[in-house]
Amino acid sequence: MSRSLRGFGAGMFVLATAVPVTLALTISSASALTTIAVTTMTDGGTGSLRAAFAAANAADPDSVVIELQTGASYVLDDCKAGALDHDAGNPLTITGNGSKITQTCTGKRVITNVGSAGHLTVDHVWITGGNLPDGTAGGGIGATSSGLTIRYSTLSGNSAGSGGAVFVTGGGDVTVDNSTIVGNTAIVDSGTGGVDAQGSAYLIYATIVGNTGASEGQAANVSTGGDLIAFGSVIAEPLGTTANCSITGTPDSLGFNYSDDASCDLSATGDTENGADPQLGTLADNGGGTPTALPAASSPLVDHVAVAQCDFEGTLDDQRGVARPQGSSCDTGAVEVADPAPPGSGEPATPPAATQPATALVAGPRFTG
Repeated sequence: MSRSLRGFGAGMFVLATAVPVTLALTISSASALTTIAVTTMTDGGTGSLRAAFAAANAADPDSVVIELQTGASYVLDDCKAGALDHDAGNPLTITGNGSKITQTCTGKRVITNVGSAGHLTVDHVWITGGNLPDGTAGGGIGATSSGLTIRYSTLSGNSAGSGGAVFVTGGGDVTVDNSTIVGNTAIVDSGTGGVDAQGSAYLIYATIVGNTGASEGQAANVSTGGDLIAFGSVIAEPLGTTANCSITGTPDSLGFNYSDDASCDLSATGDTENGADPQLGTLADNGGGTPTALPAASSPLVDHVAVAQCDFEGTLDDQRGVARPQGSSCDTGAVEVADPAPPGSGEPATPPAATQPATALVAGPRFTG
């Protein structure tokens, strides 16, 4: 069965809402779209990211865009307010411009789509540091039945009972498009470290690797209550368990995926199951603003996608903005290795300029109560 992956559909999180903040931001409207520009990296007050979320919740357009400063680093240290909460029915897009959002408070996630909030899109942003105790889910992002889209972004170093990086409840779907989800942790026996969606998961050129499941019987990287629909994605290197995926619905591959076991049941044209080491580097600044896991030049992911299929539904570049293809065909996963590359490294010959310094990958703290 073949499907389109564009345009998707978040249940109920019982969470305290943020404390009131000053809403003096740069806000512009065009038709039914409101754009809110964040102008300071301080957590709270005029022009802050937290104030932008409050303004988005108070707005009444068809959709809202919160635009972050290019390459900025936002540290969430208002522990009374906790997560950034979206609770309005309007669709919300976070346009990161290569910025980073770090949660520093114990027992708090980074972003929550609360209750009946509209569809959430996270675009060109790095989300890290979310940490929740074992009775809760979605350390990086917790979304509701209206769903979640992650584009050109990275989630790393988050932890929760399940969905260390991402949890979508109420039958909501999640889309991971040209994005990297690595080094996130589940801390209860039934938990998945990477993506846990009660609906379906749609993967387009995604890299979901090296996440930690909490027990041998549970998937480390992807768990769904619905279908797994994937193109050109790598799901590999499960930690804490030997299984990458747990799929309740139907695995529906659109081809050219790569996994180092058979748990994702991806067996369409060009798929590789039970594959060898994908030879991915550690999370690092490889250009483009958000950190990525770069394949070595000898990686089996390189030129794994048939050249005639590279332009999948208009996907013309990788997470960093590098055009596909660079070699004889396209590479599976979020990173396209530039051709030619320095011998033995897989490093792009001329990567896009980075907009933030590289930082070490640090897993989020664990909590047991």
